[in-house]
Parts: sequence; C-alpha cells; structure tokens
Amino acid sequence: MLAMVVCGCGHLANFTRSGSKHIDMRKNVEYTIVKGRLHYHDDSTEISFALVSEEDGLYAVEAFLVDGTFFKWGEAPEIPVFWVTGTTEKGYLIEITDLFLSRYTPHHNNKIEFISHGHVKLTQPEEAEADVPKRTEPRRARVWYVELEGLRIKHADYTRIHKERQTPHREHFDPTHFDHTSCAMMLNQFSDNGNAFSFDIIGGISGSPVLLEFTHASKSTLYWENYVKVRNNLVHFLSFLNGSKVAIRREYTGDVYRPSDLRPWSQVMYVHSFRRLATSGQSDFLPINYHHSYTRRVLQKAMFMCFDRYCTLEAEFDLNKTIDALHESCGTSIDEGFYILVTTFEKLSYRLALREPNPPPLMEDTVFNPIKEELMDVLTRNKGAINRLNGNAHATLASKIGNLNNERKDTVSRMHALLNHAHVPSSTEVKAFVETRRHASVHAGVVGKDGDEAYENYLKLDNMVRDILLNMLGYEGIRRRRIEYFSSAERIHKEES
Repeated sequence: MLAMVVCGCGHLANFTRSGSKHIDMRKNVEYTIVKGRLHYHDDSTEISFALVSEEDGLYAVEAFLVDGTFFKWGEAPEIPVFWVTGTTEKGYLIEITDLFLSRYTPHHNNKIEFISHGHVKLTQPEEAEADVPKRTEPRRARVWYVELEGLRIKHADYTRIHKERQTPHREHFDPTHFDHTSCAMMLNQFSDNGNAFSFDIIGGISGSPVLLEFTHASKSTLYWENYVKVRNNLVHFLSFLNGSKVAIRREYTGDVYRPSDLRPWSQVMYVHSFRRLATSGQSDFLPINYHHSYTRRVLQKAMFMCFDRYCTLEAEFDLNKTIDALHESCGTSIDEGFYILVTTFEKLSYRLALREPNPPPLMEDTVFNPIKEELMDVLTRNKGAINRLNGNAHATLASKIGNLNNERKDTVSRMHALLNHAHVPSSTEVKAFVETRRHASVHAGVVGKDGDEAYENYLKLDNMVRDILLNMLGYEGIRRRRIEYFSSAERIHKEES
C-alpha cells in the first residue's frame, strides 16, 4: 500500500508498505457518493463526488474535492489517516474509515485517491423504512449476522428436502443436506442479558459466504455494544478451532434485517476492508473440517464450555497473539515454525510465572546479611584484580551476590511449571524438548538431525502448545494429533478418543 503525506514545502512525500498494489478505480465500483466530506482530525472539507471501489477485498476511494483545504493538512509531521462520510446515490449514509492517501492528481482538479484499512459502514435512514414504525426512543442494536472469511467447516446439522416426481411409478427424492451447524456460546460478562447466546453457522457451500446467524428468538440477545467487546476474541477463538486464520468481512446490525440465499441485508452493515485471506498452512488438530460428526463434538464443548474462559484468560496470557503465532508457524519453514513455537511456549510460561507471588527468601535476612557483607568486603578488596580482564566483572559479581537469597526460576523451571499447570504429561518427549531441544534450536539453530526428525519435532511441539491452550481452557473434546508425544497411560487430562 502506498501512503503519502504533504510536506511543508507543498510536495507529497511517499511512504510505501509491502504488498502495494494500485487499485483501478474504474473497475468494480461498489458505491457512488454524491455528497460528502473528507475528515482529518477535527477538520473537514467538502467532497463533490466520489467512487468507492473494491478489488480482492480491499476498498479504495476516488474523491473530488471542492477546494484545496486538503493540501494544507500535509504540514502535519505524521502519516495522515483520513475518513469519509457522505450519502450514496441510493440514499444510504456511508462512512469509510482508516483511509491512507495512495494517489493524487496535481493538475488543479483536486482528485485524490485513498486505500481503506478500516471499514465501510452503510446505514439506511429510518425514514426510508416504510414497514418500520417510527420510534420516540432509540432501540438497542442487535447483531443479526456476521460474515466470516477463511472458516473451513463440515456442517453438523442438516436440512431434509422432500421432493416427488409424478410419473407412472411415483419417485421420491429425500436428499439430506448438511448445511448448517447449531451452536451456543456462554459469556458471563454481560449481566443484563443472560449468558447463553444461540446462533447457527450457515453457508460455505458452493461458494456462498459463511455466516454466524443470531436472528433466532432467544432469552439472551447479543446486542451490538456487547458484541464489539468480544469480537476480537471471538474471531481469534474461531481461528484456533479452524486451524488457520479467520477474519470478519461483514457485520449486519441495525433495527431490521432480511435473510437471503445469497447475502442478507440489514439496516446497518459494516464491510471490513482487507485483502482476501490467502490459503496458507492449516492445522486439523480440532477436526471441524473433517467430518460432520466431529464438528458437533468440537463446537459443543469449545464454544459453550471454553469461550468464556478464553475471554477471561486472553488479557492475562495474550492468547490472541498466541493464536496468531500458531498460524504463522504453520505457514513458514520448519526451522522458523519451530522457533516461533518455542518463543510462544516461553511467553506462556513467563505469563504464568507473573501470576505467582515472589518466592520466600532462602534464609532469614539476619542470617544472610552478615554473609553478604563479608562477601562484598572480599570483592571490594580485590576489585582491581577482578576487573583486570573485564571492567564490569566486579559489578556483575556484586549483583549476583546481592540476589543470592532470592530464589529465581529459570526458563526450564518456568516451562515445567506451565506443563504442570496445563496437565500436560511429563513424558520423555516433553522432557527432551524442555531440557535439550529448546536450547539447541534457540542457540544453535538445530531442530533435528535431518529433515524427517525436524518435522517430527515441529509436530510434537505444535501439538504440545495446542494441548496446553486447550487444557487451560478446560476443553475435553476430541483432538487429532498427527504424532503422539505421550502414551495413553501417561495422559493426565481429559479428552475424547
């Protein structure tokens, strides 16, 4: 992406990002803005006309400005980020956020082009809703649908369609279509509206988009202001179950909605601007894309029993970035993927250690302090000799003596503590990783003696990290390991076979 800022001299300085690709504004025009404004901080300028185009999931805006106010904003030292508001030719209110400048025409026609890395929000004005009675009080906005990109799922539930053909011998056709998955998630953080939220996962067949459908009547309603609080956690948790990245493309909210076989409609719709997800490394550790019977067994336990705990632990253990790291490790080389998993393991163990209070001193201060003073006195008397080879030697030794009475856990101890906390068996393979393979990979770049062993070690560590996360979340459902790193007799956690 190419972003530009206007320097104080009036020229545009270029800032390039990797993956830059100019969007042809005359192709794939999605919306036409007939009246609007371009915003920057607390200032804005009028737009006479604008085209909103889409290519490969990324949205761009070609705007024609009324005057030259825009060029005065270029004196700001930072890379400017803009947003647009306006009205489309069909009467929708439109808002486009996180706009970066990509091109401008200096020939006095004030034409500017932007790339959006935010969202396009479309709102149908209330007065245009002929079938909706006017209200005097605002209604809490619900979430109707969420469109996902990247979710690979074999649906667990079916719709049976009965067909007959009238012939001399009546024929019956009763095909069973596995076309949706009924699900529910528990969230205890919204005290005003229950804690069990039902939804269906639909679509994903013959190229149709995958949708989370929240339209069913339920005692617990997922309101928009609550949904946005858990949105990032939800998409990362689904990515974890999916074994590869999932992203939200569209969100449907507002007062009313209409279902559709192709794509639903709602009074308010958010379309997120990002390039379509590329197919990369995928894990089938949780087999929701293997067979419909597995899908139900995974989702019932994971969404209803584990998602709330995921939200609770996310801030403490930085789980969303941990899920991102798992995906990254699947889409790179074995050596690089192993190193990513090692650092992920170490980060989780470090976060767990932060939970625990500082351990008590090894001895009472009345015993340790006289010993420390004697040792420090010896160091001081020999400071010159000590620093002869290394000028920092005296200070280093003094620091170590000062901390002798404090029990500090090293990396190996922290990793064993994490494995014990997550009920992962302390098998021979687990001990080998913690005590030798981790050190060899980090300090010598050695993952295995050959390619086959390196791949096996990568799979074992990948499974180990996923087991740690699932056990911490209390997941007791089915798992599909490509390679075992402990025996069934050694297993100390619950899981379905």
